[in-house]
Amino acid sequence: MLRRDALKWLGCALPAAYFGQMPVRADVAPGKAATPTSSALRTIEIEIDRETEEAAVASSVVISPNGQIVAAGCDDHRIRLWNIADGSTIAQLRSHNDWVRGVAFHPQGKKLVSVGDDYAVLLWDLETNAVVHRHDVATGVLHAVAFRPDGKIFATAGFDDQVRIFDVATGKITQQLTVPAADVKALAFSPNNQQLAAAGRNGVIRVWDLTGFKQLRDIPAHRMRVRSIAYSPDSSQMASVGDDRKFYLWNADGTRAATLPTPAGRLFSLTFLGPDFLASGGSDNLIRVLDLRSRRELAQLSGHTGSVAGLDYHAESNLIASAGFDTTVRIWKPALTESSPAKITQRPTFAPPQTFSK
Repeated sequence: MLRRDALKWLGCALPAAYFGQMPVRADVAPGKAATPTSSALRTIEIEIDRETEEAAVASSVVISPNGQIVAAGCDDHRIRLWNIADGSTIAQLRSHNDWVRGVAFHPQGKKLVSVGDDYAVLLWDLETNAVVHRHDVATGVLHAVAFRPDGKIFATAGFDDQVRIFDVATGKITQQLTVPAADVKALAFSPNNQQLAAAGRNGVIRVWDLTGFKQLRDIPAHRMRVRSIAYSPDSSQMASVGDDRKFYLWNADGTRAATLPTPAGRLFSLTFLGPDFLASGGSDNLIRVLDLRSRRELAQLSGHTGSVAGLDYHAESNLIASAGFDTTVRIWKPALTESSPAKITQRPTFAPPQTFSK
């Protein structure tokens, strides 16, 4: 079995066979029609490489600030950029030597930063598609990267216990912050530019005040590894998911605001959809939309046939981008209104993907 075939099998078979597939609608009585469904806006199938005869797995995804481009980091060492309007390929960025685990657009949209299993931090100029700064971290794999919303700095995290702060103008490390656990996968700046949060294997979320990079607090959030954290648009709350299969909402002072409903499988990705809604992606191949006012599941976005590893949301266009282990990136436009639970479904696309020659 080829490596990527194994990855796709893990993303597709494990959720149903091991974690248990969640029913799409548990609230529909026998003999009663389910809520009408609508399809995702677009499915982008990653092309099959003629040389390897494989399609890459995308595990991280981000929408550009203008809402026109979606970028994904893939296991074939490439970063792919597509036009959201028609799904056409804009560019494939190739300078990594291993799986690209994290990607982030600069707030002005003209730069992109990426990190991966090759220990490399690459800052790209998207006008030339060239690497303008490269930094190799000697201590291990890098999982996560994020720009501060003002665009002046970005942060990276990975297999060790360090969060590294980079100056965008110079590409140099200006700060190193210690996390109380190694193997950091969750990293997020607050939208108001005032805080940075990171979490690793032991389930503790450490929060820093970015005025002087002073440690604010440790939140003993999960009993196991934290997979993802996200700040609310007004920076007053933070959501987190972990390998303990718990889903929490936290207040700014570190107190727990709510325990949110979780599926039978694991959750890997999170994003706020405005102030009142959260989306999560997991091993049951679904994107679940939660209404934070009622603490209930509002909708399920189905169509992925593998674990949903990455999510991003663009507020102005009301678009969600998702990356799955089924070698697709999907674009969704949910109806964010408080109503009865709905099911938003896209049937898998079985047409053979386009090929791409190296």
